[in-house]
Amino acid sequence: MRNVPRIVLRWTAVPSLLIALWFVWPRPPKLMDRARKVASVKGWMIDRGPDACMAWGWISDRELIFLRQNGPRPAFYRHDIVTGVESSIPALTKLFLTTGADPDGIQVAPDGQYVLWNGYHAEDGRIVGARIDGGEFFRGPNGLRGFARWLGDSRHWFELGMKVSVFADARICSIAAGGSSARINIRAAHPINNSSSYGGNEIVRGIQGSCDRILTNDWSYRAITTSTRVSISELNLASGFSPTRTYSVQIPQGRYACDVITAPRGDQIAWKFAFENHEGVIDVLSRWLPRFRAPCQTVALYVSSVNGSNMHDLGRMESIDNKSDEVFMREPDYIKWTPDGKHLSFIYRDSLYLVSTE
Repeated sequence: MRNVPRIVLRWTAVPSLLIALWFVWPRPPKLMDRARKVASVKGWMIDRGPDACMAWGWISDRELIFLRQNGPRPAFYRHDIVTGVESSIPALTKLFLTTGADPDGIQVAPDGQYVLWNGYHAEDGRIVGARIDGGEFFRGPNGLRGFARWLGDSRHWFELGMKVSVFADARICSIAAGGSSARINIRAAHPINNSSSYGGNEIVRGIQGSCDRILTNDWSYRAITTSTRVSISELNLASGFSPTRTYSVQIPQGRYACDVITAPRGDQIAWKFAFENHEGVIDVLSRWLPRFRAPCQTVALYVSSVNGSNMHDLGRMESIDNKSDEVFMREPDYIKWTPDGKHLSFIYRDSLYLVSTE
């Protein structure tokens, strides 16, 4: 009987130590503990036939524009995240509905004064633009049927045209000239490919303040589980998409890059990573105690400099019930930078959140 306490101690010491460590072990930040809810997004999902999407963008650091499904047709609204006040934009809605617009193609200018959309459902399929209030209206030229993105000066946009799986044609269009364009000669070895994404990936983005410089990356959802690096290139449109700088960013070990979003100034990158949770004491406890289930997958938002340096974790979400990888990778979704480049916004469940990147 004298050895009973020693036997008990021997069998309980290690589990007791692990449990104690669990309470004091440093934990990664939780995204929802740091994030701030700023709006409800109920009613923002727009019907696109077999698909649905959310179409919205920041006008300023406190105000956004979005489409809401009103009966069979969507309508534009403004929303102030400080006061919570919403107001309809009937003139812009009328233009949108009469130009064969695709909700998924909406692009708000960096200064928040103009908006573009793809007129895919119109006969000519041209890019259409207008002031946020619907008071000024212009069309791009015919021909490309690709997609459009604003340049950083908010007065020019560029369009990319598809040939099979690469963008093989491009042009710059100007608001001042009523949508007139200048053709750009894309070289055969240009680094832009057709990479669809979950949510907000910016295949190309204009750099704030510039009318001829863009950032592009070679991320693709088709290579989520195999890519170990993402190449980010700064291109000069005036010289035929010639790269002026290219960075090869190492993805942290064990992470899957699910989204890559460029900041407005072109100096930072937001990343959405997914990974198996095999870190620290939580995983050890799950091995020692079968009923203690460690979250099997985690999604995290990171921010880094454009060259991949100073990469840091903004916060994580953990999921035990992982019935659908696709749904899991979509949350948080629709990740966008605010215009000041100091916050990331994202949609989770039925709400829009902001999290500081500083």
